[in-house]
Amino acid sequence: MRMWMVDTGIMCRQHLLGEHVEHHMFAAHFAKKRGIDGYVEHNCVEPKSLQSRHKALVKEMRRRGFNHNSPLKKVSVRIYPDVRVNKKKALKDLLSRCKECRKRYKVRKRG
Repeated sequence: MRMWMVDTGIMCRQHLLGEHVEHHMFAAHFAKKRGIDGYVEHNCVEPKSLQSRHKALVKEMRRRGFNHNSPLKKVSVRIYPDVRVNKKKALKDLLSRCKECRKRYKVRKRG
């Protein structure tokens, strides 16, 4: 599970929808008061941004014509108030992993 925290417009379908599902998984972890220390240690989650990032993902999903019928539960993320994803590192990682995201990034960068 991870939050990429990159421009949603560059994400391929698989990564966009995948991150969306993972937001719901993170929310479930918080609701059950389960720790996410491993994700925090590996710079894969930004709990404070869970709600706003979910909204950004949903906006992009709708822009692409996808349906969205799964509001994100409000959960307390107080245990991890200052955890941030390194956005430059996440972008580099995503682009190295996914040819489709790389293509979308290049188009977005030109335009």
